[in-house]
Amino acid sequence: MRFEQFHTIAILGGTFNPVHAGHVAIAQAVLKARPEVDQLVCMPNHIPAYKEEAAIVDGSMRMDMLRLAMAQIPKISVSDFELKWDGYTYTVDTFTRLKKLYPKLTIEFVIGDDSLFQLHKWYEFERLANLCEILVVARGEQRDTIETYIRRFCTKYPAFHISYVAMPQVPVSSSEIRARIAKGESIQGLVPEDVLQYIEAHALYKQEAGRR
Repeated sequence: MRFEQFHTIAILGGTFNPVHAGHVAIAQAVLKARPEVDQLVCMPNHIPAYKEEAAIVDGSMRMDMLRLAMAQIPKISVSDFELKWDGYTYTVDTFTRLKKLYPKLTIEFVIGDDSLFQLHKWYEFERLANLCEILVVARGEQRDTIETYIRRFCTKYPAFHISYVAMPQVPVSSSEIRARIAKGESIQGLVPEDVLQYIEAHALYKQEAGRR
């Protein structure tokens, strides 16, 4: 997709291996909380740093599942921008490329609280402050803890703009889904129905036991 038609986008990145109900809830929470966002862009990684390549299904299939999961939600699209690049995926490099191509584009970067607490360990993380605003999406009961951490982080790194976005509790992870499939257990309700049918039709994740 091309981004010049938008002023502000929110980017939800990740492996999406597979996309699940929690990802859908995150996207909906961001769009509700940030009306200025013209489009929420789901952007799957090619080879994300710090994850096992062997456990990740083909990018085209992850794109297919994302499109199925988000098809009925307005203002959401799926981009292969990171899938086009070889090697490991670093967020700072992706956003640098985007800003070079679309210098007027405002980027809001969607992360979970787990990523927030690891942000200072990311590759050249301080450069992100000039490339995007960060939206931390987490359950409501975590708000005080997360906002306290955000204040401390922004005191130490004042160039950053970080906001909290509340979402309902959706206790599901991609690793749990893969493990359940490998053990022959049901994943009904953990992924959108169309995604479930896609996984079954392509016999995905049958050999994923023990992987992340």
